[in-house]
Amino acid sequence: MARKQELSKQPSSLCDTTNMINDELWVDKYRPRSYIELLSDETVNRQLLHWLKLWDKVVFKRNVIKPKKKLPTFGKKDNVDDKKDIEEVDSKGYPIKKIILLSGPPGLGKTTLAHITAKHAGYNVVEINASDERTPDKFR
Repeated sequence: MARKQELSKQPSSLCDTTNMINDELWVDKYRPRSYIELLSDETVNRQLLHWLKLWDKVVFKRNVIKPKKKLPTFGKKDNVDDKKDIEEVDSKGYPIKKIILLSGPPGLGKTTLAHITAKHAGYNVVEINASDERTPDKFR
């Protein structure tokens, strides 16, 4: 109670600054800040991270580390022989699948997943809104 009384006696300018600190949006205040804090589907998170790590040889000149256990792939039927070892990189070390598409309804966490996974893999994130910037010069 003594602390509350002291705070109420302080000038109003200090009270305004404390209100400004708490004006952060709930979604920003509680957003995940690391890979481990992601609440999205763990299979999707791991697949995206694995795909990003396939680029390590090209980008960072590091050898690609193969996962200890095979990651499940979406759209496969159960009767397909999963024991075949499918090549994920070509002869130059480039991933065979060169693009990834994250889709879903708004608010699902696609952008958050992309940002956090890229930072976790060691990349700097540059976000370009295609509806605002459509010229090659802006993209470069």
